[in-house]
This record gives sequence, structure tokens and C-alpha cells, in this order.
Amino acid sequence: MLKIFWGMRRASRGKKFGNEIADSMVVSRRLFHSAVEEGGLGMHLILLASMKDQGQSVIEAREAMLPFLANGLLALEQRFGPQAMINEAKPIVFDLLQESKNKANSGVGS
Repeated sequence: MLKIFWGMRRASRGKKFGNEIADSMVVSRRLFHSAVEEGGLGMHLILLASMKDQGQSVIEAREAMLPFLANGLLALEQRFGPQAMINEAKPIVFDLLQESKNKANSGVGS
């Protein structure tokens, strides 16, 4: 019983951290969690809780989630067609993803 409570508490902490990440991008919290799941990160709430426990900032965790979020937005759009929430989130997410890739590439060979 204690393990069930611990797991639910951990998932709740992960969801709260994910909400902070979504808020940092001005993206719907529900869309964020759905897209990350659809993007291939099935147990993302547990991972987010672990990231929070390890002291990662919202920005650091956001950068780790961006590839899954971008893939998930595309998957949701393919499944449900164009939706206002997805259309609003895509430019934000893809701009941040490109910025993250540019930052990573500028560090290569330095």
C-alpha cells in the first residue's frame, strides 16, 4: 500500500513540474502532457519527478522534453487534424527546439 501511495505522490510531483515547464512556454498544460506522451515518453511524470529531484531547472527539463513534445504535437495533429491549441503551440515549441539545437551545435568543436 505504501508503494502505491509513493508512486502516486511521485507522479503528482512530476505533473506539477511538467505544468511549470508548460507555463514557461505559455503552452496548455493538458496539451504539454498529452504531446509528451504521444511523442514517445510514456512514463514522463516519473521522469519529470526524477529530474526535479536531481535539481534540474525548469529550463533544463524543458530542453530535455522538447524533442518529445515536438514529435507529440505532430502526432496529435496527424491524428486529430489542425486544432487551435496545437497551432498555437507548434511555433513556440519548434522555435525553442531550434534554439536548443543551435546552442548545442555552437558548443561542438569549441
